[in-house]
Amino acid sequence: MSVELVEVLKELASSPVKKDNEAIQRIEKVSGNSIDVFIDQLENNAVLAQVTLDAEEKPKSKLLVICLNGCLFGAIIGLVSLVFKPEITVYAIPLGYTVGAAGRYIQEIDESKK
Repeated sequence: MSVELVEVLKELASSPVKKDNEAIQRIEKVSGNSIDVFIDQLENNAVLAQVTLDAEEKPKSKLLVICLNGCLFGAIIGLVSLVFKPEITVYAIPLGYTVGAAGRYIQEIDESKK
């Protein structure tokens, strides 16, 4: 949205229409800055918002994948132990979770090194 606003402000600032120029002058008067400063602030805020969103999404999704991988391995090992040795199922499920999460975590570390 701010990209569209920046484009509109640039278009109005260079418009030969008198009303457009008056609108830009009112914006400059109210904000106390020139329109170029206002546009730069909008662009900087848009970049900052995008970087913040990107930084927040990646760690959460990686952690979620690691936890889900641990749950998958825990469930598989729990079911297998339930069929073959039911008395160790209580111990096998946390072990499977740990193995699955650790394996995925090691894989994430290897991918980040590349």
